[in-house]
Amino acid sequence: MFSIPSKKVFKSFLVFLSLVGFAIIVNPWTNIDILLLLITALVASYIFLQEKLLLVFLIIRPTLDHWRDYPLITYQGTVINLNSTLSILLLIWCIFIVLRYRVRLKNHLFLLSAFFLSLLTLLSSLYSVDPFTSLIESLKLYNIFFLFIAGYILIKAEKISLQEIFFTTILSAIVPILTGLYQLITGTGLTTDDIHGRILGTLAHPNVFAFLVLWLLFFYVQFTHITKKYLSSKKIQNIIGGFLFLLLLFTYTRAALLGFLIFLGCIGLIKYRKIFFISTGTLILLYGLFFPINALIRNTTSYDLQNISVISRLTARSEDADSISWRSSVTRESIPIGLKKPFFGYGYGTFPVVWENFRGDEHLWDSGVEAHDDYLRLFVEVGSIGLFLYLMFIVSFIFFVGKNITKEPKEKYLLFGWVITFALLSLSDNMLHHTPVMWPMWTLWGAMVANYYKEKLFDWSPENVLESK
Repeated sequence: MFSIPSKKVFKSFLVFLSLVGFAIIVNPWTNIDILLLLITALVASYIFLQEKLLLVFLIIRPTLDHWRDYPLITYQGTVINLNSTLSILLLIWCIFIVLRYRVRLKNHLFLLSAFFLSLLTLLSSLYSVDPFTSLIESLKLYNIFFLFIAGYILIKAEKISLQEIFFTTILSAIVPILTGLYQLITGTGLTTDDIHGRILGTLAHPNVFAFLVLWLLFFYVQFTHITKKYLSSKKIQNIIGGFLFLLLLFTYTRAALLGFLIFLGCIGLIKYRKIFFISTGTLILLYGLFFPINALIRNTTSYDLQNISVISRLTARSEDADSISWRSSVTRESIPIGLKKPFFGYGYGTFPVVWENFRGDEHLWDSGVEAHDDYLRLFVEVGSIGLFLYLMFIVSFIFFVGKNITKEPKEKYLLFGWVITFALLSLSDNMLHHTPVMWPMWTLWGAMVANYYKEKLFDWSPENVLESK
């Protein structure tokens, strides 16, 4: 994994290190010292790891989210925390990779729409109600789009293998999962509204942890039931699948459970239609029978199955904290707010600021100020133009991935089901904001496109590519 630098590169790095050390000694400002050290760490990491530095970013991101609020650099009241700093370093590295491998963008609709959307989000900081927030949030969006491109380029250049990225994603989940398991055993998870002990691992919210586990379940289905590449032992398969599903249940995140069903439905409709229709009918029947069976148990034994938190979360709606009604209400109130600036919105990433200023009395004491809907959020933040560009990206990418889906290789099923699931889950959560799970997802999407599809996304002719030395 490590690359041994040439003598010339090593000498140049020593000179650079000496200059940085001198600058730190004479410089009186701590923030500048921190910035210099971070840049030095990035340069050193690239010298020894080369393109595989991407894997390091992906591995550490979910664990470092535990210290997300740690202030690293402060300037005139502006605080840049650990996560933001890591995002900036990743963006610098991704831009360097794209420039090093000089490839030209092809006229694919989803790539063009992603480009114009990211440009619009950056420009929105010029008219935003909170310019600094729009700038930072737009850089986060640039991160995930650049990760897609980096994943594609490094697979094409054979600098990283698809298996390495899959393994890195699994490895990055170990610390969050162990932390989540500890929270489950000790009951020290997060309490939200009327739900106690929701496990969240090292991540900011149980929903984010749930989506991390959900991606792992996608891998599990793909590698054990579709391509059947790994884990030939049925017993081990069942243990791992059951464990991951248990973790997902105890996040109490209904959207993630729905996402798993959507993914299975996509795979079922493509490959296992008979099993899909039987399973769907069985689930509907079980759900329909639950309520009369529970009523019978309650009348005969006075015990209500809905007293079990997990069952209650799946079968009941709280009168005091009904997330479905709350989301519906937020949508109804947000649309008129967005229509006040219908074309370009209030600035990317500013929904919490706008919502706090315009929300009605019904939501005055809400603990949450997020849209929980990427499409709604984008409409308010970057207007109908930004929403149109994002919808154009999603729809065109789905058509691109779905083209010739039933042909080899079978790994195409994973990407198709994943994209459909993401598009639908974006109706119920701020998926683009969940950077710990967006980083590996977008990297893998780019890598899988490069690995599975013969159609070129970039001009990869020798005269347009600067090969690594």
